[in-house]
Formats: sequence, C-alpha cells, structure tokens
Amino acid sequence: MNATSRSRRLVVARQRRRQARPIRGETRRRAVTPRVILHLLVGALTLVSAQALFKPLSRSWEAALSASIAYAEQSSGGPATVAAPSLSTGAASSSTVQQQPGQSGVMSDLGATIGRPGLPSVMAWRGIAGQDANRRQAPNRRQAPVGELKAGTPVAVVNWVSGEEVESHNDTWAELADGTYVFAMSLRRDPIGEAPALPADAPSEGRWIDVNLSQQVATAYEGRTAVRATLISSGRPGWETPTGVFPVLRRVEKDTMDGATLVGQGPNGSGASYKVENVRYVQYFTSDGAAIHENYWRRPATFGMPGSHGCIGMAPSDAAWFWEFAQVGTPLVIHE
Repeated sequence: MNATSRSRRLVVARQRRRQARPIRGETRRRAVTPRVILHLLVGALTLVSAQALFKPLSRSWEAALSASIAYAEQSSGGPATVAAPSLSTGAASSSTVQQQPGQSGVMSDLGATIGRPGLPSVMAWRGIAGQDANRRQAPNRRQAPVGELKAGTPVAVVNWVSGEEVESHNDTWAELADGTYVFAMSLRRDPIGEAPALPADAPSEGRWIDVNLSQQVATAYEGRTAVRATLISSGRPGWETPTGVFPVLRRVEKDTMDGATLVGQGPNGSGASYKVENVRYVQYFTSDGAAIHENYWRRPATFGMPGSHGCIGMAPSDAAWFWEFAQVGTPLVIHE
C-alpha cells in the first residue's frame, strides 16, 4: 500500500470517528434531562404528601379556633368545669346538657331586675278540702280541733306556715282565712283556669318562665303569650324558693338529690336527711342548688302546694315538657 492510499484511509477513518462522536452540548443534555425529571417527580410527590398531612391538621386548628364558649358544665363523665350545685351529688348523673343562651334579648329586658327581692303580696290561694280534715288553733295535732272541713268544702289560704311534721319531710300547714290551720296535704288546689296575671316587668319577647309562688303555678311564655301552665310544688316554709329573676344555669337530664349537701341551709342550718336518685329533667337556676325538676315521689293530687326544699317540683310529664321548652340562659321570673 502506497503512502497516498494510507493517508486517504486515515482521513476517512478520522471523519467517521468524528461523525460517530456526539457534540459536547448534546452529551450534556442527554445526561442532565433524566436527573431533572427525577428531581421534579420527587419534589411533586413530596408536595402532595405535605398537603395531605397538613390538611387534617388545618381542620383541627380551625375547629379549635371556632369552638363555642362554654357557659356551664359540658362533660358527662369527666370532672365538672363548673361546681355542681348543692342539691346534686353528681354520682348518679347520666348526662349533662349544655346549650348556649339564646339571643332573644329576654335577659336584656330583665337586666334591671336580676336578683330583685320578692315584693310582699296578699295570698290568694284557693282550693277545696281533699278529704275530711280537722281545723285547729295552731299548726299541730296537739291542739284540740275547733271544727271540721268536709271533703269538697271551698278553702281560702292566706299563708303557708311550718308546723308539725305529719308526713316525712313535710311540715307545711295552711293558715285559713278564719285564722285556723289544717295540714296542707289534706287540701287540693283548684284546677288552673287562665294563667296568673303577668308581673309588671314581664319580658315582651323570647322564651321565659313565670313562677307564681302564691298560686303555685309555673307558666311558659313566648313573649307575652302563655304556652303552657302547670301546678308546681315550691319550697315549703323555712325552705322558701328564692324570688327574683334567674337564668337557667345548668341542665342535667338525670341526677341524685341529696339533702346532706344542704348543710348551712334550712331553719337550723343542718341540711336535710333525704336522698332521692334518678331525678330527671333537672334545670338548676341558682348556684346553691335550686332547680326545676320532676317530682315523681309526690302524689299527683298534691301538686299546687309548697312542700319542697327550695326547688320547683313538677309532675314528670310537665317537667319533661319544660325541659324541652327551656335551655341554658332561659329566664325564670319567680315571685309571690
């Protein structure tokens, strides 16, 4: 092979090698592109995972920030956030119901009279003798009878007084218009006709409850329209139900009423010896334990006369109705 041919072959081989070799920029692009794609994929997966993780946390914070203000005890099994009123031991409570006060403006209407003392008034309780009963000069059976009330005789009571405890935990006697006394449980109140007259400062709107202690009647109102009226049994002498305007503070669907928690109250400050379990529809309106609740142990015919330790007792069906009607914040206007 001569020199010319060898030279030509070298030139051809060199050209072929150049053609087969990629340009430097192309080599760089082919090497970088897969890594960029891989990084983008990893970044996108990381972002999606972070969003999925943060979303429930975001909802939790939103829920925490928008939680309602607790006006009263809300837990059913844990420790109370508000001290239980003295009538409740809390041991037998099945549930505590909390609702925020409605924005009806009722409490604003009553704001000037919150805690007002009861005004003196003339008793106008009227009923009949539910059975034959002896009239006496003093509220005890040691006094010789001075007359007899026959069952069905109309009766006007001018005062409820404390006397001999004829029944367990009940020493309420009625002072009659003629100055004689009979044991209260021998009387029966007249059926409710029209609702008792409204107090002068009655709200003009919203739901509220009027409690007339003289008449022993509780009336549910929508504004100035009576919705339902029922006979009650309020505090007996020495354990009078407080008068004034009180919002419902706390509601317990079922509770235990224990007189041992009333030490410091009552005529001698020693409390009382009763303990009643499974009392339903309890709506406390004072911090020392006065409440609306069912009174299943009372004879139905004896509602309409005082006989409690300060609470407003109702027949079970009536207590259930008022439980549905009221909520935390609903005002009670309690007066003679």
